[in-house]
Amino acid sequence: MSKAKATPTWQEQAKVVCTQTERPILVGPFRQEFGFEVLYWIPFVRWARDTYHVKPERLVVATRGGAGVFYRVTTGVELYRLRTLKEIRVGNALDWMANASLKQREVTPFDRELIRGAEYDLRQEFALFPPALMFQAFNEVWGGRAPQQLLYEYMKLSKLPVPPLPETITLPEAPFTAVKLYSRATLPHTGHMHHWSRKLVRRLCERGPVVSLEPPDITDDHASFMLPDHPNLTRIREAITLDESLAIQGAVIGRAKQFVGTYGGMQQLALLQGIPSVGFYSKWEGTLPAHLECSQHIARSADQAFYVLKVGDEDRLKGVL
Repeated sequence: MSKAKATPTWQEQAKVVCTQTERPILVGPFRQEFGFEVLYWIPFVRWARDTYHVKPERLVVATRGGAGVFYRVTTGVELYRLRTLKEIRVGNALDWMANASLKQREVTPFDRELIRGAEYDLRQEFALFPPALMFQAFNEVWGGRAPQQLLYEYMKLSKLPVPPLPETITLPEAPFTAVKLYSRATLPHTGHMHHWSRKLVRRLCERGPVVSLEPPDITDDHASFMLPDHPNLTRIREAITLDESLAIQGAVIGRAKQFVGTYGGMQQLALLQGIPSVGFYSKWEGTLPAHLECSQHIARSADQAFYVLKVGDEDRLKGVL
C-alpha cells in the first residue's frame, strides 16, 4: 500500500509559488485586521520576495482601503472597488460563522471569489501567495509553542512609506498630533471610556494642533469614540474615501509629530513609519502578548518611542501628553 502524500510545508508552498512559475503572483487577498497586515504580513511578503528573488513587477497586491501603497509595488487590486463594503462584511461574517475566527488561516470560498474577480479585472491568471502561509509560519509562536525569535527569521522589516496627501486635506502648519481612538476588546465602548477619550483629546488640544482620524464608515467592529469640538482639533472625516481610507490615515500619521490612540493597528503603522506613538488599553483581552512583544522588539531595534499605557496612566508621560 502506498503512503499518503504528505501535505507540503508552508515553506515548500511559498517556494513553489515564487520559483516554479513565471506567472504574476497575487499577494493576498488581505481583508482582515490592519495591525496584522503592517506588523506581520507586509514584512513576511518582503521576506519571501527577497528569499526567492522574486522580481517586484511580478507582485500584484490585493488589499483594501488603499493599503497597497505600503507594499511598494506597482500593481494592485483594491478590494473595495472589486466588491462593495457590504459584500466584504458579509464575506467576513460567513468566515466567522464557518471558522469562529476572522483570521485568514485558509483560502476560503469568498477569497476565491475575490481572486477570480481580480483575474477578470486584470485579464491575468495568477499564482497565489495567500495570508494563510503567514498564519502557518507564525501560529506556533502566537500559540506559545515556539520562541518569539522565530517570527523575525521570516520578516524583513523596513520603514513603511508615507503616502501622498490628498489635495482635499489641509493639515495644521504647526507640528501636530494624529489621534485615533476607537473601541476594541482592549478598549471597550463604555460611558467611562467615552468620557476619558474626550478628556484626553481636550488635554492634547491644549498643548497644540490635533488631527482626528475618524473614518467615514465602520469597516470592521472598531467604532470610533466621538471627540469634542475644539479650535485646535482638525477633522478630516469628510475627505476620507473608503477605497483610500487606510492610505489617507497613513499619509496623515506619517506627517505628524506623534500618534496617540487605541493600542492596535494604527499605532503599529505609526511605529513602522518611524513616528513616536502612545497607545492605550483599559483591559488586556482579545489580543496576544506576542503582538505587543513584536512591536516592542521593532521599537527597540529602531530606537523608536513606542508607549503602551493603561487608561489612567497618562500622567506617566506628562512631557508627551
